[in-house]
Amino acid sequence: MNYSKTYLKIINTAYKLIAENGYDKTSINNIVKEAGISKGGLYHYFKSKEELFIKVVEYIFQSFDFINIFNSSTITIDNYMDKLKNIGKMFSLIDAQDENYFKFQNEFMIQALRDENIKGILTEIYNEFMPMIENLFLHLKNIGVSLREKNIKTLSEKVFVFLDGLMIYKGFGISLDCEKLWNSFLEDLII
Repeated sequence: MNYSKTYLKIINTAYKLIAENGYDKTSINNIVKEAGISKGGLYHYFKSKEELFIKVVEYIFQSFDFINIFNSSTITIDNYMDKLKNIGKMFSLIDAQDENYFKFQNEFMIQALRDENIKGILTEIYNEFMPMIENLFLHLKNIGVSLREKNIKTLSEKVFVFLDGLMIYKGFGISLDCEKLWNSFLEDLII
């Protein structure tokens, strides 16, 4: 999608401020001041703070390439473990490139508890994400990888919850070696 400079400036400023201060403590005034635009400039693109927050969430998830991360088309019996380990490396890369990502994720989950519209987006993300994980593990099973958990749905849910847990604790600023934890988790999944 092709966004204007002003639109992206608003999105990125709101993202940064919400990650740093939380949704409730970030006002439209804070965003326009930090972005160096007028309120009218912001309201040209977004009707409300909630709409802006939703657009930030959508923008962040669009920029994150989940499809490639869980793409099973290039996974073979010879390279599957390296491909799976790359998922853990992803957390280290995100952490190195964007100090606000995990904090923003936590704020997103907090808002999902409070707002049905945000909860709906979280549910959509879950419903989009789970089949990717399920397809990955179904592919692994089909190429002969022995999985401890035989139920692919249960296995996929374990992975989802584990990855979510890593994001939550990273968002709280807890220093975790995500790559090491993920690799250990993988050893428990595969026979």
